[in-house]
Amino acid sequence: MSDLEAYAETKNYYNLVAYTPNQLWGNFAATYEYCNFYIYVTQFSMIVSLDFGFLSELVTRWSLLISTELEPFSADMYALIKEAEFVDWFLVGFRFGQVW
Repeated sequence: MSDLEAYAETKNYYNLVAYTPNQLWGNFAATYEYCNFYIYVTQFSMIVSLDFGFLSELVTRWSLLISTELEPFSADMYALIKEAEFVDWFLVGFRFGQVW
């Protein structure tokens, strides 16, 4: 928010109108290409179009993940966040990524 408040003082409206939106679009494009965001777009379109084959696969996958991974995941997260003196956010993200 401090960047938006600074525009009134600096009068640098080029960043507000052209540079920042272009930078945000570039970040979105990189996420779409390199981080497989297109998979999530495709999955969202299948959910919206009520693709029952995909929906049944999704419910099956989530139910298996919840039934097998919820307890170990919760125990690991509790140990990584609550019991640790200093939280190692890399390990938290790594453990979350294993489930995702």
